[in-house]
Amino acid sequence: MAFEIVESKVDNSVPMPKLQPRYKNDIPLVGITEDYLKFQMNRVLTKYLNDRSERSTYIDGTGWYKVGWNSLENTHERSGDLSVDFRTVDQIIPQPGVTNYKNLEYIFEKQNVSIATIYDLYHKIVSPVDGNNLVEVIYCYYLNNDRIVGLF
Repeated sequence: MAFEIVESKVDNSVPMPKLQPRYKNDIPLVGITEDYLKFQMNRVLTKYLNDRSERSTYIDGTGWYKVGWNSLENTHERSGDLSVDFRTVDQIIPQPGVTNYKNLEYIFEKQNVSIATIYDLYHKIVSPVDGNNLVEVIYCYYLNNDRIVGLF
């Protein structure tokens, strides 16, 4: 019964941007900008990612979007690309005792990463634990004295 309740509440549609031009001669520019934003949203924030978020939020009560830069996504035009990932409650460990995310000084993230990705990012060879090609990596994001985010 709980499964059916969650399934009936999930709406995996992503609202698309809508711009209103201030002046009549801005109409073509607004159309181009809307089309570009729709293209980027369809490319980066897919309905599958939104579906995972919706289901997790109804079950766990919350979830985290991680917006970052993937340096391994290279094309002939650029080095790296924007990435949007969803993290469940089990993958994020916030600072104990802090109830407002704006007051966090550090946060941990658990992620399963392939051995090939670890080599591409860090040039380190690691051996699998259970014959699996995935290794759990724990990242720590923290604020330094100048309130700039660091990663360990």
